[in-house]
Amino acid sequence: MQSRTTLFVFALALSAAACAPDIETNTYFCGPEGLCPPGQSCNFGEFPDMTYSCQLPESVFAFRCAGVPTDQEPDDTIEEGTSLGELQCDSRQSLPSFGCITTATDVDHFVFSKSTSCGGDNPNIQIEIQFPIGAAPVSVQLVDSAGATLSTGEFCSSEEETDNGLESRCIDTPDLAEGTYALRITLDSEANASCSGECEFNRYKLVLAAKSR
Repeated sequence: MQSRTTLFVFALALSAAACAPDIETNTYFCGPEGLCPPGQSCNFGEFPDMTYSCQLPESVFAFRCAGVPTDQEPDDTIEEGTSLGELQCDSRQSLPSFGCITTATDVDHFVFSKSTSCGGDNPNIQIEIQFPIGAAPVSVQLVDSAGATLSTGEFCSSEEETDNGLESRCIDTPDLAEGTYALRITLDSEANASCSGECEFNRYKLVLAAKSR
């Protein structure tokens, strides 16, 4: 598999060539905006893997959530959000399956509580959302019980992730006071990447942790 930078250069080189070589299907992850080599399309269909791959047009399917998504609709409000229970100190929750943003206006909420303060010199809360780069980028926000934004995820992808067609956004914030909080997940409106309106969706994985250090 190649990085998205390599895929861009490769695709541009092929488009400029007088005679493009035959590229084996399922060789490349889809680049941003569903970019694929000439003669192939991004397959957004239901697959067990996290990423989207470039395949022959006849093998391509429309986007579907894989299996039973972690987010349980309706969850457009905090009151309707999927409960993650209480976040314990020095614990890590990795949601067992994909969540899905299915449309440009879809909003997912995951609710959790904090009943004790974590010890240590610098206790913090860490949140990571990971999603394929082929479809629209995803945003994660930490909000309080009234819906006010406390922090927004920032780009934190490793080179290995981008080489494998993935992107991550992370939040690293000081320990939270006792109370109820939520993670709000939407498409990233500031990214303005939607394949001209053809891929205003994506799937994601979510990790939430409380650490003392």
